[in-house]
Amino acid sequence: MPKVSATKRVAVPADVAYAVAADVKSYASFLPLLKQVIIRGPVEEKDGTTHFKAELVIRYKKLNIDERFVSNVVCDPGIKTVTPNGSFGMLEETQMLR
Repeated sequence: MPKVSATKRVAVPADVAYAVAADVKSYASFLPLLKQVIIRGPVEEKDGTTHFKAELVIRYKKLNIDERFVSNVVCDPGIKTVTPNGSFGMLEETQMLR
């Protein structure tokens, strides 16, 4: 299976970038096609990680189409990573913020 990796450097402190990436419920405030965000079962583990199920509803208004994407998300503030896994069976993503 092909593998693609990308690195993007931005002039934002890692703590700020992590806070934005981990705050999935606020995505609708800056993603224009995002109609709804549903967060289920946030659980904080003893090691400081938090995991939850996130459901994002994307609306293509002119086409009258709604799509739902569900991911199991793990946020690890210790190493500043946000890892969603779910809707796309072969897609693996980790946002590492340093």
